[in-house]
Amino acid sequence: MIRIWLAAAVAFVSCASLHAATPAEDAYLAARAAAVAKVKAALDAKTKEEAVAKLEESERAELLKQLSALIGRKPQGYEQGELSPESLAPDSPGGDALDAVVYAKGEKDPSIAVTTEGVANAWLAAARADPDRKTLNLPSNLPEALKAVNFYTLALGGDAAFSQLAPVPTNAEPGAVALLGAFAQDVGPTAPNVLVVSVLRGGLLSIIQAPPSKELKIPPACKAVWTSFEQKAKKAQRAYQASKEKDESQFEAAQKAEAEGDEAWRQCFAKALKPDDLAALGQQADALIKLLP
Repeated sequence: MIRIWLAAAVAFVSCASLHAATPAEDAYLAARAAAVAKVKAALDAKTKEEAVAKLEESERAELLKQLSALIGRKPQGYEQGELSPESLAPDSPGGDALDAVVYAKGEKDPSIAVTTEGVANAWLAAARADPDRKTLNLPSNLPEALKAVNFYTLALGGDAAFSQLAPVPTNAEPGAVALLGAFAQDVGPTAPNVLVVSVLRGGLLSIIQAPPSKELKIPPACKAVWTSFEQKAKKAQRAYQASKEKDESQFEAAQKAEAEGDEAWRQCFAKALKPDDLAALGQQADALIKLLP
């Protein structure tokens, strides 16, 4: 995992000003970069694990306090929030996640990540500046980025990738983005496991994650679509292995078949969704938006 905050600490602060970040947001971004540097220095010095953990806990508590003050409001029915990302340590899973205060209750309840627009814009600018992520083609502006699948993988996914299965209509907030999808570590059919709803308003970005209100199964025909591509991928992979991993064209063919198959089965799923299912998901999205501060 590339550490955005370490590799582009200067870019975060400078890019933030380009997006009209407030002085308080700039101060948070600088504190965040400094906290990452402290943890990295402790690790590089081979400091005892307990001492590093204590340092990180202290730094994260201070960052949570600063970001909570910037946000100023809490979602309805939620009290204590936690800082995202979960770790400031280099190469930790999800360590490059979007900085936010995450409000959560039980496993089946919605979780709500809230940050400021300035902090989110700075994170997006640094992600776009990362040379290892140029191929992700993240949009340069936040409203468009919220429609991009890769945004959610980077911002929320940790060690799992987000796949969009269908856009969901919502009427509760102009400009809100609602996506039915799945977080998974492998390509191929994965039943929808999350409804993501993103809202930009009043200088805040809120991203809600909730289990879909209705269980939606993958149609057998869509599984069959994937299987046909999977067989092509396996055939190419066997040829690659037979070449003692020298025939790169076969390796590329396997990757292409998997990518095309993943896209094809998801398109199949979206077409198979019934209007009533989309309507129910839209109602759920509208209800989730009403929780926001």
